[in-house]
Amino acid sequence: GENEIYLFMKAAGLKSANTEGLPTYPSRAPRKELDWVLYQEGIKITGFQIPDVRHSDHLPLICDFEVY
Repeated sequence: GENEIYLFMKAAGLKSANTEGLPTYPSRAPRKELDWVLYQEGIKITGFQIPDVRHSDHLPLICDFEVY
């Protein structure tokens, strides 16, 4: 859930690539952010997308990044 992932991210020093908190579930009418790409220092996010592809009950996440 949102509270648990927030606590985990804070404790581990992680950030979400989905900076806008866009919903991913259910795919037919997304209402909740239930899928994450988390990253830490040393990784730079260069692109993030949630395509409208309904092959699952969750929308896919696409994340481009660079390691420095």
